[in-house]
Amino acid sequence: MWKKKWLAKLSALFYALLIAVGITVLNFFDTFTVLDEWAYDVFERLTLNPEAPDQVLLVKAAPKTQDQGDKTWLTLLNTLEAKKAKQIVFTFMPKRVSSDFYCKAHQYGNVFFARSIQRDVQISQNAPLQKGETEIALEPLPKLPVDCQIQFGVVDIPPHTHGIHRQQHLAFNIKGESYLALEVLAAEHFLGKPLSAFVHSATLEQEADYRVHFAKGLDEFPQLKLKRILAGGLVSELVEQRSVIIGLAHPSNLPGLHTPLAMTRNLMISMPEYHALALNTLLNEKHITTFTLQVEFVLFLILMFLNLLIYQRLTIHKTLRVTLSVMGIYVILAWLLYHQALIWLPLVEMLIAQSLLYLFDFQHKSLTSDKALRETLVEMSFKIEDRVNSESYVTDEYWAQVIVMSHDLLDLTRLIILEWQPNHAHANEINALHCSLADIDKAQRRYNKKPYTTAIKKKGALHLKQPLLKPTEVAEEQYLMPLFFDDEVQGFWVLAIETAKQPNPTRFDIGIKDLALQMGKSLYHRQQWLLRHQADQKRLMRYFHFESGALLHKALHKSITALEHRLSVLENLMNDSETPTILYDVFGGAIQVNQSMNALSHIFGLTPHKMSALGFMMEISQMEMETAQEYFRHILLEQGKIVQQVKLSASIERVYILNMQLFYYHEKSEGSEQAIKQGVLCQLFDVTQMKLQSSLKEQVAERLIFQFRNDMQSILMASQLLTSDKTGESEKEMVGGILQNKVNSHLNILNEVETQLNAELDATSTTSQFETY
Repeated sequence: MWKKKWLAKLSALFYALLIAVGITVLNFFDTFTVLDEWAYDVFERLTLNPEAPDQVLLVKAAPKTQDQGDKTWLTLLNTLEAKKAKQIVFTFMPKRVSSDFYCKAHQYGNVFFARSIQRDVQISQNAPLQKGETEIALEPLPKLPVDCQIQFGVVDIPPHTHGIHRQQHLAFNIKGESYLALEVLAAEHFLGKPLSAFVHSATLEQEADYRVHFAKGLDEFPQLKLKRILAGGLVSELVEQRSVIIGLAHPSNLPGLHTPLAMTRNLMISMPEYHALALNTLLNEKHITTFTLQVEFVLFLILMFLNLLIYQRLTIHKTLRVTLSVMGIYVILAWLLYHQALIWLPLVEMLIAQSLLYLFDFQHKSLTSDKALRETLVEMSFKIEDRVNSESYVTDEYWAQVIVMSHDLLDLTRLIILEWQPNHAHANEINALHCSLADIDKAQRRYNKKPYTTAIKKKGALHLKQPLLKPTEVAEEQYLMPLFFDDEVQGFWVLAIETAKQPNPTRFDIGIKDLALQMGKSLYHRQQWLLRHQADQKRLMRYFHFESGALLHKALHKSITALEHRLSVLENLMNDSETPTILYDVFGGAIQVNQSMNALSHIFGLTPHKMSALGFMMEISQMEMETAQEYFRHILLEQGKIVQQVKLSASIERVYILNMQLFYYHEKSEGSEQAIKQGVLCQLFDVTQMKLQSSLKEQVAERLIFQFRNDMQSILMASQLLTSDKTGESEKEMVGGILQNKVNSHLNILNEVETQLNAELDATSTTSQFETY
């Protein structure tokens, strides 16, 4: 037993480990990327009103202004520096500007320019940089004096997942050299420190990406047009201590970038706007931390083992509610960590792992429960069959008796009982009289053909126009009767009756149905006994467990049906018994009251259904409460028996013998039979006639004794006179006559008593009378 429990626990641990490994491996191949990104978009939509300061000012310039030289760009640079902008970030390289512009930018020290990636191979402008791509180069720098070198970062189309942009590059690896992205370069200058160690190390070692925070929509960003600034419409408060990012406005005839904002606000954004959102993410240090595969594996492993411990203590009905609750906790925890700690949990993977663990636990518990249920059903079915005594239905003697009784009752010439075997289409003979299976043609032994199918549909005796049994010299009529039990065919009964002896049709049909009903039940019990006592018990288990999922339940249902029939017979016997009877449970509550007791209760005003056994005893015997309680203790605790005479009076008066005793249920346990108390049996035996006869006999006896005593006195006096010398001859003759009369009278009385006693003895010995018809 303990080995099975440990094996079950080890299998559960193995499955939890398998889930953790499987989810991690699938995650390595980006299997859940789409779902993970979708969850990220949902969390972005559920962001509460952010309170992060606006540290970015977006300046949009018309595309044609890129070639306007110092007149535009040097003026803009000086204006922004005059308004104390903390830094100025160009997302492009201005054209037709002089070296004075770049020298001024170098002098300010807070101006950054973007160098875009140029590909030698013709690739679409919106195609992102692919890792491992070698035919790429940076946009060339303008020729500058040695003392006027500028600061630049690299820009490119941001990475996307199925066309939706959610991330931005941290760095680029071009021809073996690492370059910081424009936003990272600007953010480190603005903050006056490197970004987190994770971001910085990733920047130096390899190309990496970070998630852009879209919680603050573009409509919440301060934005200005270049034309307004050049016209003197710039306010110092709008620029001071901010990072001013300058980009070329997106042409209206070109599509923008798809981001989570496209789903929430039906908005597509331009590249400068994307740069602004990415820079704002870094400036507010909103770069989101994600877990490595190793950390995710450890996380999955811990979650699976913890949930497995919880599942072990839950029933199969509570597991679903707990699973949904745990998954809800995952969602809430992931949302809180995302918005409060900027940690992105592998939520989708956690939910899938939890679902898989639930499915495993559900399947394991279902199989365990189903196995236990099957074993219980098999055991119950066997116990029921044992009570039915199925073994008797297998003997040849039983079926020989069935054949003989059927022949005698219906006056048949021939009959044969055929058995329907599972998964077989041919007949199997059980027993026959004056015929055999050989008398049925082989072509007519298949159950899936007529006339068998017709008889099954009719569910009654089918008069055969074409006989099944080979004809004999005697003209006869043949019938085919299907044998059912619990609405399933168990076999067939073929019978023949002499044409010249056709019985009453109604009586004949009733007789056939009554006998066929019992034959069907007997065939079922025969099949069950044979299945159970096959030499190979494993075949039986395969029959129950694997051959058909519903077969076991059908077998149990049939066994219960047979037991119900038997119980109904016993209940009807008790209910129709002329002895008034009540069954009480061990607490004295009435379980069953038969018709005789109901009739008696109606006559004498009793309510046995509403009265306890104690109350009923007090009511009919007129005894005190203490006495009745003592009697009841004697019955229940000492396994005693109460027999007492009671008298009931109403319009009539009757005398009964009250009999109360325990009844038991005998159960075999560990090889020994135990008697388990089930309740109290209460019966009333009517002894009124016996009481009257007894009283009459007592009166007769008293009268005879009185008369014999008087006569003996007369005889004694007469005998004294006969022996006396003083008595004369005539007197002696008279006395002798008197004595003779007395003796004759006594003899007559004794003869009458003897005759009456013999008559009563004859009446008692007569147990039944035949009813003629």
